[in-house]
Amino acid sequence: MIEVSGGNFSSNLRQKRVIAGLTQKELGKLLYSSKQAVCNWEHGRREPSLELVQEMANVFKCSIDDLLKDSENIN
Repeated sequence: MIEVSGGNFSSNLRQKRVIAGLTQKELGKLLYSSKQAVCNWEHGRREPSLELVQEMANVFKCSIDDLLKDSENIN
């Protein structure tokens, strides 16, 4: 596992998902995960594997850094 809880990963993930127009269920399907897993990541209750973070970056066409960094505007 990677340490994603210290930054803004949860809020960045949610913002990227909403901007992409995806529901938690839709993102879960794209990542071969569940809606509950996406919900847990967005609320900081669980951390995804590095492989899943890379897949998220692919889905959102951004870098892993964009998902992990502290930023108020990550468009």
